[in-house]
Amino acid sequence: MSFFPNIPVSASEAGAIARALHSVAACDGVHPKELALIQAFAADLGDAPTAIEPDALAAALPGADVRLLCMKLALLVAHNEGGVSDAERALIGRYASALELHEADVLALEGQVLSELVALAQAAQPRG
Repeated sequence: MSFFPNIPVSASEAGAIARALHSVAACDGVHPKELALIQAFAADLGDAPTAIEPDALAAALPGADVRLLCMKLALLVAHNEGGVSDAERALIGRYASALELHEADVLALEGQVLSELVALAQAAQPRG
């Protein structure tokens, strides 16, 4: 299974995901690495995203696959700066609950994110 499987995402779903990612990043002050990741995802969406509440996110993301993608991206944004703050973890938890994701699912996604980040860091190491 690839880290980001090919999941169709509508423009409105992408906008909602971008808003969620920005909300997670803004919990503890947006780090440049978080902002770069969000901008890479939302490059074609125009204006800077605004915050989104968990219930609104759930309403905007009706499909299970796109909900998992959103959660995986939210975890990636949170871990991208080197760790997840308490505020980020709390908001991710509220999003997961609204998206009807079980704690075990979120933990599995977080494991995938951490494994991918380790693999990317190892790939970036000079070989000698």
